[in-house]
Amino acid sequence: MIEMAIYKVEIPFLPPSKNKYDGWQHVWKSGLKKKWKEQLYVELAALPKATIVEAKAILIFDVNRRRDWQNYVHPLWHFVADALQDVGIIEDDTPEYFTTKKNGGIEFMVEKDETKSKKQIRRTVLVLDLTT
Repeated sequence: MIEMAIYKVEIPFLPPSKNKYDGWQHVWKSGLKKKWKEQLYVELAALPKATIVEAKAILIFDVNRRRDWQNYVHPLWHFVADALQDVGIIEDDTPEYFTTKKNGGIEFMVEKDETKSKKQIRRTVLVLDLTT
């Protein structure tokens, strides 16, 4: 029997935009990927094994400005798909096992809270639809 379940995972930071990421040295990219995967391993450890994962991400910022979802697709989903495979939730990170929702699975949200710092507000919420 096929079952679907939705899981939300919050990461306390944002992925870099492609504009920044492409200009970084390889060692910086590797360091960021390691940071993301370490955080994801902790958050994903309790999730069940899935045959397919369909994902979306809500990127929460502290200021409202024009952003292009395409600039966040590669760094974000590269880290997430690899982590899902590494912890054994999906067999492989190919489109057969891992897909994203409309607009590359990226949504933007603005949260204004004068009592919080920029670092506390900016975060990523992953919404993972697992088919088991």
